[in-house]
Amino acid sequence: MRGLLAYFGLGLLDGNLLRLEQNPLVIGPLAETGGSVLASLVDRWRGLGLLNLATVKTLLVPALTLSALLSIDTLKTCVVVDALTRSRHRSNRELVGQGAGNIMSALVGGMPGAGTMGATLVNVGSGGTSRLSGVFEGLFSLVVFLVLSRLVAGCPSPRWPAFSSLSPSACSIEPASICSTAQHGARLLRDRRRDHRGRGLQPDGRRRGRVGPGHDALHREQMRSSVIRRKLGGHQISSKKQRLPTEKEALLQAGRLTTVCELQGNLFFGTTDRLFTELEPDLKRSRTVILDMRRVQSVDFTAAHMLEQFEALLAERGAHLVFSSLPAQLPSGQDLEGYFHHLGIVRASKNVKIFSMLDDALEWTEDRTLEDLRQAAAEECRPLDLAEFELVREFEQDQTLEALRACVQEEFLPAGAKVFHRGTPAPIST
Repeated sequence: MRGLLAYFGLGLLDGNLLRLEQNPLVIGPLAETGGSVLASLVDRWRGLGLLNLATVKTLLVPALTLSALLSIDTLKTCVVVDALTRSRHRSNRELVGQGAGNIMSALVGGMPGAGTMGATLVNVGSGGTSRLSGVFEGLFSLVVFLVLSRLVAGCPSPRWPAFSSLSPSACSIEPASICSTAQHGARLLRDRRRDHRGRGLQPDGRRRGRVGPGHDALHREQMRSSVIRRKLGGHQISSKKQRLPTEKEALLQAGRLTTVCELQGNLFFGTTDRLFTELEPDLKRSRTVILDMRRVQSVDFTAAHMLEQFEALLAERGAHLVFSSLPAQLPSGQDLEGYFHHLGIVRASKNVKIFSMLDDALEWTEDRTLEDLRQAAAEECRPLDLAEFELVREFEQDQTLEALRACVQEEFLPAGAKVFHRGTPAPIST
């Protein structure tokens, strides 16, 4: 707003600043031609009739490339919005909606687009919480184009558009990821130089060219397979701690409320959604979910956010998320436990525990289960309150229970003692 006022203030001194024609400092006319919108649509439909097989073949590869890039941009935006709103997007639904929108846009003369970071963050930051916010954003943009295009054309454009386009997305960058990436890159560069000096090798451009496709193929294979190596219930696995036969039986009965999941491979953007889908039923019923991380190779910000969602779902029911066997250092050089602490996944106020070994996590879970069972048994053995007796429940409705409570005398008898015998005369109060 201050920029607009400053520009129009200068325009009062120099009238050339307020011109639309040949003025690179303003946005300029929104329509390329002076014709109406209807005429533009008619021209577009006429152009569709000129398409032939040769033109389609020419456009096929660029169209597929553009669709892949836009899909990645949309899914990246979805992940950032998930982190901001603590929600979970549906990838297939987002991409189908984007494809349908781009088809309709092309039919009326528009350009293909994606769920861009800048506009989405502005929408969320302005309080948009439902799909209607996106619908209204599009409708308002259409109204501005049709009705207020003359006013918009006279607005000054950013002098440095490259930097201005980055500003809405700056809040989506995780500082920890920058530091982690920089440290990782420096470590890889240092190790690579050490390796070349030790072996007397020179960097081979052709070898570097083969690493990229091989790395991509590995990630694609990881996306097709599951990152869950095995999943067991608490009744299928136990700690090494010796238990009494009664405790073993109790743990066996309550074992289905514990889920032990051993993860493997890379937890990244391409595997998080499938992992969430596979564990979602267990997150809704388990009182403890143990994630064994000994075979995990890497964890990115998307996966870290997913683990935070795990904790939030479990905390709503008073359940716990337990990590075991966190690697001291991942192959990438990442300190996983430190990364979790920095992102806030592990905090004292959260229902999250970390143990160095799976057996320690199992033992803690079993001890907690047995303690809960003891408390439940003690709760069941407590004396009933007067209002809990079926015989006097009707007195609660007519508000005479308190008067009855004043006439009742509590007596505690040892187990097996007789309260009264048949034929014994009732005491007569005076």
